[in-house]
Amino acid sequence: MSQFSQLLTDHIHNKDVKVYALSQYCNIDRANMYKFINGSRTPSSFDLVLKICNFMQLSPSEKDDLIEAYQITQIGAANYYRRKQVLFFLKNFSIPNHTLPLLRPYEPPLKMQDHVTLLHSEIEINHALTGILSSELAKENGHIRLLIQPDHEFLMNVLAIGHQNSSVKVEHIICLNNTSITSTTKQNYNLHCLQKILPLYGSLYQYDCSYYYENIDSRFGKLTLFPYMILTSDFACLLTADMQKGYVTTQPASLQMFSDLFDQYLKKTFPLMRPMDNLFIQFQTMMELAQQEIPVHTLQLSPCLTPLLTEELLDKYIIPQLPDRAQFLQMLTSYIQQLYHSDTPLNLDSVFSMNGIRHFMEHGCLDEYPQDIYTPLCMADRISVLKKLIVSFHTYHYRILKEDICSFEHELYLVISQQNGFLCFTNPHDHRLIYLDIKEPGFIFTFLDYYEHLDSNLFFSDSEALDKLKNLLDEYSQKENA
Repeated sequence: MSQFSQLLTDHIHNKDVKVYALSQYCNIDRANMYKFINGSRTPSSFDLVLKICNFMQLSPSEKDDLIEAYQITQIGAANYYRRKQVLFFLKNFSIPNHTLPLLRPYEPPLKMQDHVTLLHSEIEINHALTGILSSELAKENGHIRLLIQPDHEFLMNVLAIGHQNSSVKVEHIICLNNTSITSTTKQNYNLHCLQKILPLYGSLYQYDCSYYYENIDSRFGKLTLFPYMILTSDFACLLTADMQKGYVTTQPASLQMFSDLFDQYLKKTFPLMRPMDNLFIQFQTMMELAQQEIPVHTLQLSPCLTPLLTEELLDKYIIPQLPDRAQFLQMLTSYIQQLYHSDTPLNLDSVFSMNGIRHFMEHGCLDEYPQDIYTPLCMADRISVLKKLIVSFHTYHYRILKEDICSFEHELYLVISQQNGFLCFTNPHDHRLIYLDIKEPGFIFTFLDYYEHLDSNLFFSDSEALDKLKNLLDEYSQKENA
């Protein structure tokens, strides 16, 4: 029996549901209902499942469980939980907007003996890591090296809210799971890792993460003594797999040995993401996507309005004091022409929300560009861009979400294709746009799979979307003329 049929059978038995009456209510043949019950068939539509739930008078939690069982039966548990984790990832993405206060250099919780102090509890470990990392983050040209999983919440939080010192370099090696099976907590472990380390890209200017593959359950289930290591200029901290015990050493020979080991490990890893530090690199990446002649998908709350920007609009709103402004304008104009208006334009499919376009109409901001290179559009030009969006709605394959799937405060912008992709978000400290080129194949597949299987019920139909946009146009046109 399938998970759905087993749960349906349990409800029918426990609630003494008459199958004949249930079949009549759902307007299906009783033989088909029995096929749902024994697992030889599943309901043909989501609406039919809702009818079954309503007739059986399921509680909200019982209804959710039966719907989830139906979806798992339809697409498989691995697909279901992976896509659910992507949605959780998008909804819960955030970057801390505060920094760690300056702390005194590390003072060991226990007396040092021969440059070593032992750590006997999570509290002692957290105290040690706070001091060690804070000392290094405050240094000019500080260097932190991490061989540790992002599961260490305290460590990740200290780094994410660390001092904004652009001279500090952080190198991080993590292990990604090489199996597609979700964990017992129904969690996509690799996506969980990505969620934990993304804030470090936004908080530390020189954060580099590398990865290697292994079965995560067997890797950390082994009787390994000290699989985790945190290195700074002055300290080495080694931790057990459960992160409950460890030791700190300042012995120079030990520091050198651990440093050499880290360098050896680093050579066996792959870069997880490549930061794209300026618009020229970002434009080049998009051009490379276009040259592949495969569909490119974008997912963000605010619409991608780049194809609707004219040379006149760019000249009007790009700030005069921008370095090499004339060269930048020429490059941006050429980029838009090649990407969207050439004989072989980018095969683009764009998803945004109705609140996203309203956000643009309220503020005039182009969220795909750094805020410090342009001024917000005036209302007349916002209206002009909205008109163009309506006219070109089908040309650029726009799809509009009924509800937001992330927050404007921590908006995550995703561009993905079969072979490449990147993530973009805003650093809350200085409002820089952080662009990260996605390198790891599993993440490319995970995001693309989620995008390609977005439930059609999440979207307005094309006719509904156009009506909504036209109503929005009338609303703001009336405000402009008032």
